[in-house]
Formats: sequence, structure tokens, C-alpha cells
Amino acid sequence: MTKRPSLTLLVISLLLSVQSMPAKAELHKDAVQDSPTPNADLASVSINTTEEQIEFVVETTLPYTFGNTQLLLDADNDATTGFADGNLGFDVLVEGKFLFAFKGDDPSQWSWQRVGEAACSAQDNHLTVRLPWNPDLPSTCLLVVRTLDDKYVELDRIPDTGAMRLTGQPMALLAKATKNPPKNVSDATRDLVDLRVSQDGAKLVVEVATREPSDFGQLLVFFDTDCAHATGYHSDYADRLGFDALLSGARLHSFNGQNAKVWAWEAQTDAKVSVSANRYRAEFNAAFLKSKQAAVVAMMMSADWQNTVDRFPADEPLNVSLDTTLLSKLRNPAEPAAPRANRNLPPRQRVKQAKSFYCYYGSGKVAALSHYDVVIAHSPQMQPDEIAALKNFGVVTVGYLSVGEDDKLRKANGKGPGGYASWYFDKDKDNQPDQNGIWKSYYANSNDPAWRADRVAEAKRLCNGEGYDGIFLDTIDTAAAFPSSEPGMIKLVNELRQALPNAPIVLNQGFPMLAKLAPMADGLMIESFTATYDFRNAEYVLHTPSSLDWTRGVAQRIIDPVLADYPLRVMVLDYTLPDELEKIKIAADRAATFGYLFAAAPIHLDAVYSRGITGEYDAKWLRRQATPDAMKFTLDQPTNGFPSQTVVLPSGCYSGYKVNAVVDGIRDRTKLHWADAAWASSEDGDEAWLEFQFPQPLTNGDLVIHWAVDSGRIHASKEFEVQVLQGSSWKTIDQIKENTEAVTVHALPGTGFDALRIRQAPGGGSIQRPNLMWIAQVERRPSS
Repeated sequence: MTKRPSLTLLVISLLLSVQSMPAKAELHKDAVQDSPTPNADLASVSINTTEEQIEFVVETTLPYTFGNTQLLLDADNDATTGFADGNLGFDVLVEGKFLFAFKGDDPSQWSWQRVGEAACSAQDNHLTVRLPWNPDLPSTCLLVVRTLDDKYVELDRIPDTGAMRLTGQPMALLAKATKNPPKNVSDATRDLVDLRVSQDGAKLVVEVATREPSDFGQLLVFFDTDCAHATGYHSDYADRLGFDALLSGARLHSFNGQNAKVWAWEAQTDAKVSVSANRYRAEFNAAFLKSKQAAVVAMMMSADWQNTVDRFPADEPLNVSLDTTLLSKLRNPAEPAAPRANRNLPPRQRVKQAKSFYCYYGSGKVAALSHYDVVIAHSPQMQPDEIAALKNFGVVTVGYLSVGEDDKLRKANGKGPGGYASWYFDKDKDNQPDQNGIWKSYYANSNDPAWRADRVAEAKRLCNGEGYDGIFLDTIDTAAAFPSSEPGMIKLVNELRQALPNAPIVLNQGFPMLAKLAPMADGLMIESFTATYDFRNAEYVLHTPSSLDWTRGVAQRIIDPVLADYPLRVMVLDYTLPDELEKIKIAADRAATFGYLFAAAPIHLDAVYSRGITGEYDAKWLRRQATPDAMKFTLDQPTNGFPSQTVVLPSGCYSGYKVNAVVDGIRDRTKLHWADAAWASSEDGDEAWLEFQFPQPLTNGDLVIHWAVDSGRIHASKEFEVQVLQGSSWKTIDQIKENTEAVTVHALPGTGFDALRIRQAPGGGSIQRPNLMWIAQVERRPSS
């Protein structure tokens, strides 16, 4: 777990997702890189100037390294000069710590000359860029901020279209509310007509309506939680209020500006958002408002975020009262725990005795964290005095250490690719360190003694300097992506154990090496065992039955045999919203069934949830979840030549796949996410089949099977048969051997049949994956 939102993403989210794609791991990695990176999603830009400098503050929705972030200025407001981008002509570029001027011969050339330097600093999801004030810049110019991937393909930009207009001094633009907003909103999609706020148990529900359908991309909902103008953010459009909280998109933020005019907000929690036509609805844990009342105002911004174009209510704010008795069980414990009776025992022994744990990447929560036996924390967020306070309670403190990736690109000994440290990989031979496309960190080779020495020194600093009892080892799974480094990773963990013989070591995953790492370790972390965060749809979800079976398989086939020899304490960290009590209960029960410690947390690990839910043993979690009945899909309308109410049943599903993909009717599969592009069976060596049950008997036609194609490679089953159900028995109507075709056609009988089945015997799959049945589409056509 790094400063980014922890290990879900590079480990179980990536590892689980890689397992859920029945292709090589690197193919799934490419699929992730081809889609927008959640960390690169821009949330806001604010600009402030003094007589000496101009300051840009860029915020992303998730922690981000800002490796490829550009600020582009059209300084002369002339689209015919500078680098052409739509109707803009960019003359000035800020990238990294350098300032560039456009030097192309024509507007289509990406040609820039370095003309100066910028003062840059990045932390978590904020990038601050400071430039000396240039009096030669006109009083008005245009700005676009964008993030790009490793191939410099644009991922996100603010604004989505057009540009922000910088006018005069100071140029505080984002969400700048004018004192005299336009009375008539020309764009009815931004004309606010309703705001409603209600409480549903622990949830606060916010509903906003516009005159016409809107994407609500420029909607801001402000909360004055103490009804005091003296505190919070001051908007010129609401001069009697001081806003303490802001709902923007799918996140609730709290104000943390140094003064009332500074646009500065800190993310607090995720909101569950739905948009339907002209209505926006958001739900979030009301406890995060930390108030019994609130004055609420909705504002709709212009496309360039320069002006407030409408506000609702127009005059007085909407006043809301909260029933805090419904929120108390969700808040963090206010009272510290009593010191533990075993606090004088060695930390390694106390880890083995632990009954609870938590993972928190912040500070200021000593009282809440004192209730847990083991706490995994991150420095520098967690301060040494807080670590010492937790240790006084008898809490075992475990500090974060990345062992497979380097968060920063370092020169060090200069013996590596591009003159950087010798420990960086350069698998693509471009003379540059290989970078994690999601997190923008750099893969490190544990075979390199210099990297191992660096990590051992950092571990010693965490324990002897910061005061942690032990260390938590993240990014172990780099050795799975770079198998040649596995011996070095095992050696590194062994060297850490030798350097810190009394310090607890908690592993983050590392399943392929677990049997070899376990002798040096005391604990094992599993992320997203039951509940996770779906970045594609920006929501917290329970795993599908097939994914639950995959994590069950990891537990039973990999972890259990290791635990028989080494008494590791296994800790499950699942991701939910704080008020999703039913989901938390399911996840807690499942962890308890396997004998694991459990904690639920937000994806950013920036809050400490209630300890009120206890997991209970339930034997059903030890059994297969992806049964045919659990995975079946029923057509609600005729599709692919099959009638409405046709039931599609799979023998099973590979983790992450669903059977409805084979009957969605989409011809072009190339633009679909891998999980939507096909169905794949379980890869367990058993018989695989796909069955279609019809509401009434069918006759005639051709069955057309479109086998999965991944990265240009056909994954057609080489041996299979097509069967129909007539009466009570299955009849084989076609039997295929040595198939290599991407599409196969099979004549259906002229006599009635109630169901049909595509059946693959064990080992009958493609050459690459003989125990996998992988199909993109199935359809029934008129006979040819």
C-alpha cells in the first residue's frame, strides 16, 4: 500500500483482475493502460497570483504522481499561433519543472523550446506549480490542464471542452462565483430548478434537478455545517455563508483553506451517485458532515468553470436538520481503549495473538486506532508521537514499505537505464525505467543488491527512527510481473528479517512465493477478499460469484497449506462505504469463516470505520459460489435469434466474467472492456458447457459460435460438440475436432428441441488454454 490508495489496485484489483482474464497477465495490463487511469482524472484547478508569482494547484480525484501533467496556455488568444488544439493555439507549456515556449514552424508541430523553470511540488492528489509572474503576458489568456499516459495519449483535461479564461489579478478561477450572475441561463441544462436534502438512516440523500437533461459535470453542492460566516469557504455568490463541506461529482470534501478565499478542499468520503435525465442523486454517510444542521446551496458552473451560472435556492439556503442518533454507531470511537494486558510481550508474539487490525493512511486518529491490536500505517502521514501513543496502548504498529516499486525516479548510483539507479527494469529496451502505468511508480529489480540495501536501510529508519514495531511489505507481486526477480525478492525479505529480527513483518499478498516467504513473516494481508472498489464504474461492490470462488481457491489451495506449517496471522482488508452495513457484514462473515482478521475501509484509507460488526462462521462460504443457477442470465427481449425469456446457463465462470456477454448482440467486440467482451468458463479441468433453455421448442436454423479473440489470437475450442435436448435426453448434432476457426456454424435439427448446449470435454479448449472454454457471442440464424 503506497501513498496512492493502497494495495487493492496494484495487488488484488490488479492481481484479481489479471486472474479474471484468461489471458497472459501482460495482456490484462495492456487493457488497463488502454483505458483512462482513475488516478489521472482531474478534479479541479485553482489559480492564485501575487506581484511576484502565479500559482497553479491541480487536484486529481485519486492520489497521483503527476508524472505526465501539462499546463497549456494560449497567451495571445490567437488560434492561428502556437500549437493548434481545436480552436486554441498554445504558446506556453509547463511540464514537470520546466517552462517551454512554442517553436514550431506551423501549428501542427509539437515543437517546444525550454525557456525557464517552475517550482513544482506534488503530494497525494495535489500538484502545485509556481511560476515567476510575467508582466508581458496579456491580462487575459486561456488555460487547459491535462494528464497523459506513458505514450502521451491524453487521459483527462480541465475543462473538457474549450479553455479556462485567466483575467487580471488575482486569477482565482475554479468555482469563482460572480456577485452578479446572469439572471437568464442560456443553457437550460445548467438551469437549476430543485434541490432536496433528506436523511435515510445514516445516509444523507442529495437530489438536484435541472430544467433540461444534464450531465451535472459542473454541479457543486455546498454545505455550511456550523451556519457561521466566519468559518469555511466564502463565495461571492453567497456572502452570508461559510462553506465547510463540498459535494462535487462522487466525492464529499471538507474545506481546509488557509483563509476563506482560498479554494482548498480535502476529500472525506465517496458518494454513491446516479444521474437520470435532469436529476442528480447522491448518497453519502451523513456523519462526515459532523453536524446536527446544515445550510445547503447548489451551484452550477459555466463550462470553463469561470462563472456561477445558476444557484438554488436563489435567495435563502436550504436548511437541513440531522438526526445524529442514527449516526453515532458509524462514527469513530471517541474514547481511547484501555491499554492491552499483553502490551509487554514481544511485538511478533502479539501479532500472532491479534484479534483485530486496521489499515489507515492518515493522522489524528489515535483514539480510534487504539481499539485495534495491529495497525498498519504510513509515514510521513502518521507522526512519531502518534506511533508512540499507539504503542503505549499496546497496539502493534506496522509501517509501510514498498519492496517491488520505487515511488520516485532516482539517480542513486546512475548505473541503470537512462542514467538512473541500477535497480530499475527496462523490459522494453527504451533506455528508460519501466513504469507502472496505473500508479506512475517504477518497477524495481530485487535481484539488485543496491535496491535491497536501500530497502533494508528504509526499514531500519521506519523502526529505529519513526518508532514502528514492524514493517508492511507492499508490491511484492512485482516479482510475479518480472519472474526473473523472484529469487531477489525472497532474498530481500530474508535480509529484512536478519536486519530486524524482533520486528513483525506483514506480507502484502505474494501468493506464488508465499511458501518461501512465510518462514520470515508474521502476517499476511489479503485485499478485496470479498468487497472491493470497482474503478471502471466508480462504485463499491461485492465480488461476483466467480471472483469469490477465485479468492476461495487462493485461500484453500495456497494459504491453508502454508498456515499448516507457519502460524501467520492473516488479515483481510475489504473496501466499502461506512454505512454499507449489510455488505460489511457479508465480508466480515466470510473472513471469519476462513479464520482471518477483518477490516472494512474506504479505498483511500483516509477514515477509520466503526468496530461494531463481528464476523460469524458460515460454511456456505467454503463452497463454490459460481453455480450454474447463480450465474444464469435470462433474456428480457429477443436477441441474437433467441426468443425472449431464453435462459443462458454456464457450467461456471472465470473470475470477473458474466455469461450475459454471449447474447448482448454487440458485433464489434474490440471496444469492450475485457470483462464484457466474452464469457469464459472456469479453468478447473472439469467439463465446460454453455446451455440455452427456451420458453418453447425451437426448430431449424444454424447455431453460430463466435469464439473469443484476444490481442489478435483466436481462443477457439479445438474439440467440442453441440447438443440439443429432445424430450429428456441430450442428442449430439455436431462433433468437432481440431478446430482452429474463429467462427463455427452448426445446423440445428428440423424437429423441435427445448434446449441446446455447447459442450467441451476436459482439455478440449484452445492450445494455449486447454481447460478453458472462451466464447464471445452465440447466435441462431436462419438456415443457410
